[in-house]
Formats: sequence, C-alpha cells, structure tokens
Amino acid sequence: ATYTSLPATKYVFRVQGSNNDQIWNEKGVTLAITVLPPWWATWWFRSISGLGVAALVFGAYKSRVRSLHLAASRLEGEVATRTRELRIAKDAAETANRAKSIFLANMSHELRTPLNAILGFSNLLREGASDTQRNDLDIINRSGEHLLALINDVLDVAKIEAGHRVV
Repeated sequence: ATYTSLPATKYVFRVQGSNNDQIWNEKGVTLAITVLPPWWATWWFRSISGLGVAALVFGAYKSRVRSLHLAASRLEGEVATRTRELRIAKDAAETANRAKSIFLANMSHELRTPLNAILGFSNLLREGASDTQRNDLDIINRSGEHLLALINDVLDVAKIEAGHRVV
C-alpha cells in the first residue's frame, strides 16, 4: 500500500489476511507508524524562520534609525556652520555700520566748524555793507544755514544709529 500526502501524526496500520481457502483472520495484525513532518514544517524550522524574519525587521529598523540620526547630525552641522557664517557677516556689518557712523559724526563736526566761521564772518560783514553786498551776504547766510541744517541732520542720524538720544 502507498499513501501519499498523509499529514504528520501517529497512525495504526491494521492488516487482515486470508488463506487460500478464503478464510479471513478476524483479529488481524496492527503496526504503529509515526509519519514525521518534512523538515520545513517542523517547529524548530518555523522558530528559526520567525527569528530570522524578526532579526531582518529589527535590522531594517536599526538601519533606518541610524540613517535618520546621521541625517540629523549632518543637518545640525550645516545649521551650526551657517549660523557661524551669519554671525561673522553680522559682526562685519555692525563694524562697518559703526565705522560709517563714526565717519559721519567726525565729518559733520569737521564741516560745522568752518561753516559756523563763514556764517559768523558774513554776519559781521553785513553791518558795514551796501545794499547789494548785503543781498549777496544774505544769500551766503541762507545757503550756509541750509547747509548747517543738513549737517545737523546727518549728525542726528549718526547719533541715532549709534544708540544715543537726540535732543
């Protein structure tokens, strides 16, 4: 007898026989048979396979986490580099702005001194001048006062940029 595709379990094979006179043996003979599962259907193979799949999933997870950490570290490094570059550029801009403010303040003072002298002398000359000369001196005075107002405005802007209070 041939039995294919039997599930793995324990079986009892019972055989009855007859003789040439057709007399049957009523009791028969029994044989205990154990059919073992194929190697791929054993508990130990399934356990190893399950552990292998779990190890692959865990390895993929750890690899992904590691790549995310590396990307985060790289981005943090780039942010730190850009922050340093921006800080350097900001410091340079502030230094240039302070230098500009100092230059404007110095130039304003340097221009105001001779301009005040010109205005003072033109006022002195007005006292003994003729009408034509007085008109010319008035033009000089108006132009000088206008120029002095512009210089004072520049000086005020320089003071504001330097953080001083303008009165």
